[in-house]
Amino acid sequence: MYMMSEPDENVSPRINAKEVFPDANPAMVLRGFRGRMEWTQQELADKLGTTQNCISDMESGKRSISKAMAVRLGEVLDIAYKVFL
Repeated sequence: MYMMSEPDENVSPRINAKEVFPDANPAMVLRGFRGRMEWTQQELADKLGTTQNCISDMESGKRSISKAMAVRLGEVLDIAYKVFL
């Protein structure tokens, strides 16, 4: 039988991602979520209606992620778009 332990009073229930990953940027977030979905750059590009080169440029930081693209990424990846801004 699984038993839940009592919550630890010394652990904050909400952790800000910026505290854990202070150097994270939209490019890293995109690469991480794409990897988590086990999609190639081409597969994500096809879902977004863009090119693999565009995805590569966004993941490398050569191209910024516009708000419109962030919204599309959020829809495709089923996450809040603001993580890409």
